[in-house]
Amino acid sequence: MSKILPLALSLFCTIGMSPIQASELSDKPIVIAHRGASGYRPEHTESSYQLAIEQGADFIEPDLVMTKDGVLIARHENEISGTTDVAERPEFMDRYATKVIDGETFSGWFTEDFTLAEIKTLKAKERRPALRSDNTQFDGTDEILTFAEVIAIAKNGSRTTGRTIGIYPELKHPHYHESLGFDVVSALLADLEKAGWTGSDSPVFVQCFWPAPLQEVKRRSALKTVFLTTRWQPDHALMNTYKLSYWPDLASPESFAEVAAWTDGLGPSVDLLITADNDGFAPSAFLHNAKTNGLLLHPWGINAEPELIPTVFAARADVTKDWNGIDRDQAIAWYKAVFDLGVNGIFTDYPDMSVSALRTAP
Repeated sequence: MSKILPLALSLFCTIGMSPIQASELSDKPIVIAHRGASGYRPEHTESSYQLAIEQGADFIEPDLVMTKDGVLIARHENEISGTTDVAERPEFMDRYATKVIDGETFSGWFTEDFTLAEIKTLKAKERRPALRSDNTQFDGTDEILTFAEVIAIAKNGSRTTGRTIGIYPELKHPHYHESLGFDVVSALLADLEKAGWTGSDSPVFVQCFWPAPLQEVKRRSALKTVFLTTRWQPDHALMNTYKLSYWPDLASPESFAEVAAWTDGLGPSVDLLITADNDGFAPSAFLHNAKTNGLLLHPWGINAEPELIPTVFAARADVTKDWNGIDRDQAIAWYKAVFDLGVNGIFTDYPDMSVSALRTAP
């Protein structure tokens, strides 16, 4: 997921806000471990997912991309030089390539050029070392996980904790993968069927920034889906490249009813849920339109690092620095403010702080 708009968040303030109680939308909000406890460990690793479960997360989230032999693996992107040690491996130097993916040009090493056996020789590393320097001490510790292995971690977490730990997979660059001949939806559904997770009551949300794969998941299963949303949308050239004719326009109230026909919820960047008024910020029309149409809201981009946290929560003088320079009290206050918007859950890199925010009295 992309970084939220910093200007909107720097202005965010709970003063003047009229909170919508979460109970009006659903039961207790869920805590979704964004790539695991990625604020504490390199993302999409067994260490990250296990820690997230220990910290109280309800769902663990793997981003999914394809290997050359058609296996879904958990990586932030299919270009893996920033999340693995592949650039340090001389045997793979000839795999370096430049590719256009969803209209953008990238250079590096790409998962679709490696078999699973080759991927398994790589080790994970922290993707954002400048921001999360404390996490780098775990570089080289974990191997790369398949989707099936992430599912197994969730199931084992359910057994060991006595809580239901769900899975929240994101299909990354599905149309790009399809252009290479991969069927990402079929691969996803096959792994979930092997796990026995095929119904609407399964602890699964399938998410994507593209509507078509979610519509296909709905046609082929009863699984819950979430459409990831930002202010971005593909231009005509990209739509034509992928032979797509439909994109929802969430600028109009009517479009929310249309979207509710093929997805259970929205995963908006958090800036979409707030709007300026004379007193500060209040819940946005986007939030109210989603609620009116029965759509779940699971926002992302609620970061806790000093460089990313909204100014109103980072301006305190009595700062106590913790892991990666974070002040826990500031971060928990920020998480609580988002929960107080009335959302049904949040994506979080710091599950423990999100759980603490939920436990904080109004």
